[in-house]
Amino acid sequence: MVTKIKSASVRRDVDSSKGWITPSPKRVRLTSPFTDVESDDDLEDTVFDSNSDSNIIVQQSSFLKFIGDNFVCKHCSSKFRDRSIVVDRIGFASNVFWKCTNRACPGEASIRATTCQVEASGKTRRKNPTTPSFLSDYAINRQVVLACQQSGGGARMATTFGGLLSVSRRSIWMECFSKVEQLIGKFQIALGKKIVAKNLRDEIALSPMNDDLQKAQLTLLMDGGWDQRASGKAYNSSSGRHVSVGGRTNKVCALVYYSKRCSKCEKGKPHPTDLCANPDKYAKSSKAMEALGAVETVLDIWQHVLTLMLLLL
Repeated sequence: MVTKIKSASVRRDVDSSKGWITPSPKRVRLTSPFTDVESDDDLEDTVFDSNSDSNIIVQQSSFLKFIGDNFVCKHCSSKFRDRSIVVDRIGFASNVFWKCTNRACPGEASIRATTCQVEASGKTRRKNPTTPSFLSDYAINRQVVLACQQSGGGARMATTFGGLLSVSRRSIWMECFSKVEQLIGKFQIALGKKIVAKNLRDEIALSPMNDDLQKAQLTLLMDGGWDQRASGKAYNSSSGRHVSVGGRTNKVCALVYYSKRCSKCEKGKPHPTDLCANPDKYAKSSKAMEALGAVETVLDIWQHVLTLMLLLL
């Protein structure tokens, strides 16, 4: 299970310990993590920082034993029992619920995983009516999806790590990973468009004006590429992009993406336009993507931003 630690005694426990065995080129020796430290600032990013709020992974049986051996109910002083603690898992997120076994005692508490506030499902589990039930409702599950995207993986990668850490089941990732990915993807696209528009305004602000046309003279460096690498014999990538970088800000000022295929369209699955990989029904050749991207960028900026383009191809 995944939980968090905020104990101020962690550092005192480490200071009083005998140290760790660390490898050395010559021999194995005992060293302390706080030896030869010049200042407290050097310890800010270590795992022993008492002010950190990082996630830790502990075995559930060890966690329950630790709670039962060291804690009692603050109302009636009854001991904690395993059956009084319930762990509810949704992906990598864990919610811990406790209720005192003494029926006359009002004692109860919970540790809840961080939930998302944007595009949450709003649906809850039957056993715990206050606990969100969807994979995308929890921040850590969205972080796992983003990490898999950055690593070039997908549901199988999330399943592998979940199984390796004994945190989550395979089924929830195989069934829900794509849904969470699509949810995050819509916000990624919206954020990307907002950033590109701001970059273009910054480039216009730094560009000289043409007095006759009363338009800014932009210098853009353009390049295109395919998502599938060409082998020298076949140039048939199903998707590609065209990127324009401002000559003065060195920021991306325009981005055009093309795709000749959409798996949902090919399988006949109904889906909204913002989730379609080929909403414009691009049917031209892969080689034309770079040239068409340059033309589309020029026309779009000329018509909507009213600027004069100077291109470096």
